[in-house]
Amino acid sequence: KRGIKVSKPLDNFRIFEYRGERHLVNAQETDQVGRPAVSLTHNKQLCREFLNVNGISVPKGNRFKKEELKQALAYFKRSNKPVVCKPVNSDYGTLVFLNVDSEKQLKHIFKKITKNYDFIIEEQFVGTEIRVFATEKGYVCANQRTPANVVGDGKHNIKQLVEKKNQLRFKQLGDIDFEKYALHLDKEEKKMLRRQKKSIRSILDEGDIVLLRDNSNLSTGGDSMDITDELHPSIKKIAIKIVQSIPCMKYAGIDIILNKDISKPQNKDSYRIIEVNNMPGIYGHHMPHQGTSRNPAGAILDMLFPKSK
Repeated sequence: KRGIKVSKPLDNFRIFEYRGERHLVNAQETDQVGRPAVSLTHNKQLCREFLNVNGISVPKGNRFKKEELKQALAYFKRSNKPVVCKPVNSDYGTLVFLNVDSEKQLKHIFKKITKNYDFIIEEQFVGTEIRVFATEKGYVCANQRTPANVVGDGKHNIKQLVEKKNQLRFKQLGDIDFEKYALHLDKEEKKMLRRQKKSIRSILDEGDIVLLRDNSNLSTGGDSMDITDELHPSIKKIAIKIVQSIPCMKYAGIDIILNKDISKPQNKDSYRIIEVNNMPGIYGHHMPHQGTSRNPAGAILDMLFPKSK
């Protein structure tokens, strides 16, 4: 529609060209986001420290190397429990563990994560998690994410409900993106079901909701609901400040937890920034499971080619 020429795929990359100006694009990653910003956001400990220095509220936490289990356990004992444990640099909610409240549990997770990554213990801030997409130019949209779940109909068991929900998701997303956002019934999901005294064969009463995961990442089957119109201006201001404070960032997907209503003014004690993503995962804004579709892809193109509007 804008007259932008798009090259054939070069592995995962394409070249966008408009009136002699060219930009390199890989999914939602473009040359508008520089390498220093990518390196910073990929290191969760470093990013948290950077945001803290810039006056942004972040969870308390610390990083530990593979040989520092004793130090991690000592830090855990001093922490308010439960805590969050996660790798220093992984994507899509991989190896993120919430509600860690025992030394035995922490030791098991520590061993699992430190096979490939350094280990982070982080304050578990309780509240509503939202994903905000923001650009340095002031475009903001947001959705609220719910962990992977199924809703009972009084007839089908949980396995069948997952299959039905995946069929609907496949129709929405098609071959390319479905696998990224499908619901699963793997080890983590089955463990979550056991905590709720359920199994994949359990039949839920009509309207009953069962969660399949603790974390609400869309990449682990979570649902998204657009909440852009309900956001208080203070939340938008925080998101824009984050993007503007990181050199070479230009735009980002920002995970925020708030313990106040999203329509109310926020302060430093009412929110925590959980993550800043250089690959902002904009599908949930374009195709929310509930609410108005937004256009962050258009906002990115506005930055790449301002004259193409």
